[in-house]
Amino acid sequence: MDAPSVLYALRWLVHDTFRQTLSSRVFWIILSFTLFCVVFCLGVSVEGGALLDEKELITQKGVLIGEAKEPPGRVSLLFGVFSYTFTRQAAVEVQFLQSILASWIAGMVGILMALVWTAGFVPESLHPSAASVLLAKPVPRWLFLAGKYLGVVCFIALHATIYFVGTWFALGVRTDVWHVNYLMGIPLMVFHFAVIFSCSVMLAVLFRSTMACVVGGVLFWIVCYGINYGRHYTVVFADLNEGAALPDFTVFLSELGYWLLPKPADFTIMLEQSLNLGSAKATLAQQQPFALVLDKNLFHPILAIFTSCLFPAFALWASAAQLAKTDY
Repeated sequence: MDAPSVLYALRWLVHDTFRQTLSSRVFWIILSFTLFCVVFCLGVSVEGGALLDEKELITQKGVLIGEAKEPPGRVSLLFGVFSYTFTRQAAVEVQFLQSILASWIAGMVGILMALVWTAGFVPESLHPSAASVLLAKPVPRWLFLAGKYLGVVCFIALHATIYFVGTWFALGVRTDVWHVNYLMGIPLMVFHFAVIFSCSVMLAVLFRSTMACVVGGVLFWIVCYGINYGRHYTVVFADLNEGAALPDFTVFLSELGYWLLPKPADFTIMLEQSLNLGSAKATLAQQQPFALVLDKNLFHPILAIFTSCLFPAFALWASAAQLAKTDY
């Protein structure tokens, strides 16, 4: 097939995927979740806050050299139903709220929900009743699979954009704090989903079962997160355990698994770093062993992104090869 034919087929397959999302109501379910988060942000208000940053209050010797010029600030949630106080700058507190929305709500809960809700799109298209019509068209099977994968990723990209832009705008209107770096969550979330969803595509080709894709996709994310954590714990094991050492083979296996598989925890840390939240105690980057890995410069975000592409490249190639041998 020539390039125009390939592009036309991909456009048609992406359109067909969006049609699936509308007919299955997944589009409206995810949109409802996003609108709920936007309304939540509209119910946030921030009053007061310290004029000095936390770092400006303490000298190198740990002696207090300044005090907040105003009483502790207050954050109201759900239009005043709940509230809590804070002692840092208001802009920093808003950044912290954005980190919760980006790293935990979208980056973890959102990814898992997206894997569950989109798990049925590829296996439904591969059922004999549907595939006999789709594959009868003059489109190579590898292109059909690539088009469905791209369609789901584009679908998630659309909703990620709505979520991040909507919550960013709502918080900005309510707090007058506009952190543009928050929008870095869009490409990071889409990439995070794309590399994990490749496992779901492979399971769809092998089993043609929505349940297999749901369970397998979620378990794969958990395994990748565990290996990601395990590698970081391994490289700083001696620092955390008073000089104790792990066997070289254990270190080798942890490094091998880390560099070959996607890295969900690293994606969260990258997003937190883009928001400049290194001092926030509730962030993942401040938890051990991640904080120590960052301090020792053992975290390499560019290389982590590049190597995270290895598994989806293999998974999509293996899926296309298997689909080419499948009889319909």
